[in-house]
Amino acid sequence: MAEMKVDSASKKVEQNSTISGLMNGVPFVADIIECTSSILSWTGRSGPPIDSLFRGTRVFRIEPSQGGTILAHEENFVGVMAWALSTWLPLGWVTWKQFRKFNIDLKKEAEKQ
Repeated sequence: MAEMKVDSASKKVEQNSTISGLMNGVPFVADIIECTSSILSWTGRSGPPIDSLFRGTRVFRIEPSQGGTILAHEENFVGVMAWALSTWLPLGWVTWKQFRKFNIDLKKEAEKQ
């Protein structure tokens, strides 16, 4: 599973809060946009100079489905280098594969609960 270590595990994740930590060894800061029983979204930052090149907003949405549940995952990147994360380019393809692995691992972990 993708390694995610939050600096302050006791901090409550809620709308307008900020968390920071490491994701696969890369420092990040996440500004929580929405945190409800069915939606978690945040804008992630890695810090200067990367923030000035691109940053991403992530949305995880849990949707009821016939016979189960769907986890919808959206990634929206902005900034002058956001185009580099297009899935038809190598960096975008690698990034997409990492998101896919994260979602598969998240599904496995959720099904254990």
